Amino acid sequence: MTTKNQTTEKGINKTEGKTIKTLKTPELENKEITIILNKINSGKLNYFTLTLNGKIPSQESILPPHEGDKDYNYRHHFNPTDLTELGKTFPLIFPYEQTKEKTGKNLTPNSYESLMKENIIRTILDGGFNREMNYKGTNTKIKFTWTGTKPNDLLIENLKTIPEKKDKTKEPELQTI
Repeated sequence: MTTKNQTTEKGINKTEGKTIKTLKTPELENKEITIILNKINSGKLNYFTLTLNGKIPSQESILPPHEGDKDYNYRHHFNPTDLTELGKTFPLIFPYEQTKEKTGKNLTPNSYESLMKENIIRTILDGGFNREMNYKGTNTKIKFTWTGTKPNDLLIENLKTIPEKKDKTKEPELQTI
């Protein structure tokens, strides 16, 4: 005996007098999350936290957590490893140890911090951190928006540098008698 199946528009199967509900697989929803930022904190060399009004945005769960980073209080931040990885895609973002190689100068830690904050802001403004990903089973566009102070074209020439170490072995001065 064969049974005839008919599917109605509402996804209900009728099989010879019996009605069976079938579950249709929903198409992936498209969702967009906008992460609004207005400040970059750096409480330690090579560590940067992106915040909105001093707090990590509520969508923090999509930013990379660093459970094992005991050296820094915020769970969601860029650490030296992140800066190295980001540098592969965004050459203007790099850890302090690469400053001389990337800029040609020995920047002070404060000057490096200012430069990195500006470069991260520029990357956000240019849409560099925006991406699409599957987030909780949904095709999601992540968009970063910067509402803080815009960069002021910080020139590398204006940053403070660490003075070159001079050779301590001086030639003796000639004395006149």
